[in-house]
Amino acid sequence: RYSSAPPVGFGLFRALEIDGYELWLAGLDLSTRGGGHGRALLAALFATPPGQKTHIVRVQRGSRYVHQLQHLLADFGFQVVGNTLRLRWFIRADAPHELDSRVRDMIDVQRALN
Repeated sequence: RYSSAPPVGFGLFRALEIDGYELWLAGLDLSTRGGGHGRALLAALFATPPGQKTHIVRVQRGSRYVHQLQHLLADFGFQVVGNTLRLRWFIRADAPHELDSRVRDMIDVQRALN
């Protein structure tokens, strides 16, 4: 972040209707995979003002890194709340109850449709 080394990753947040954010998109240079770079990237993202209010993360279920991400996200207080056809949904443990309920209800509806 403050070194002369080029960045190895990025993250974009999306504002939610309910106070807070979703980590909408994040990427890591695959040549840097391993060595704690993914954890460092998430730590840096979640340390920002939007990151501190991030309650939702969605990951493509078909991603070959979904299990590694699930492990990393757990270290930052996120738990799996369900799967839809293409996505695995994570909610941070301290998410507002209303948001948690809405996400879980939406996942249940999606499951019923599929």
